[in-house]
Amino acid sequence: MSSHHIVRDEQEPALLVLSLKYELTKTLNNLLEWNPTVIIPEYLIAQAISKGFKFEIVLCTTEPKKLESQLIDQSPVKLTKATSENWIHRASQLITNTGNHTLSILMERFEDFHFDGDHEDKTRIIIYDLEFKWYRIKGKFKKWLSKGMLLRIRGMDYKLQGKVSRNIQSAHEYTALQDGIITIETSNSIWLGENII
Repeated sequence: MSSHHIVRDEQEPALLVLSLKYELTKTLNNLLEWNPTVIIPEYLIAQAISKGFKFEIVLCTTEPKKLESQLIDQSPVKLTKATSENWIHRASQLITNTGNHTLSILMERFEDFHFDGDHEDKTRIIIYDLEFKWYRIKGKFKKWLSKGMLLRIRGMDYKLQGKVSRNIQSAHEYTALQDGIITIETSNSIWLGENII
């Protein structure tokens, strides 16, 4: 971690890892520099251990006692019940209960993201997929873009100002025509994706 990153107690980021696909390795390594509380679903235990990957919390779909023998070298690990339908919601509950309100999620496709829960307004969620970093915005938002940077927007009723061109294949994908600031205004909560490749 570089010296200009200051993280206070109870502000450490939490990271929910839903994929350890090779193409996500660079993004994962960058996220691990912040020393997050790492949460994984049960199906990644063997893969995480084989890669020497340390985690603190496992979301279990089976009885937690059945997993303890696999986790001896990872100790201490918290095992908590969850279903595959509510991993994100359960991870959000866990971190909110500890006073943390930011959850980074590493997954293969943003389109697979579903979050139905009462923690939606309490938790800042940042999603990293194979190509983009996604986060919610609302109101007036300004962002510096480098020439050639791609943006994707998921949501309706927004106004975008700046030197960008709309991509022909996708009505909600834009490319920065030059270095500069863009402004997005929306009264609704929308998702903004910026390419990370």
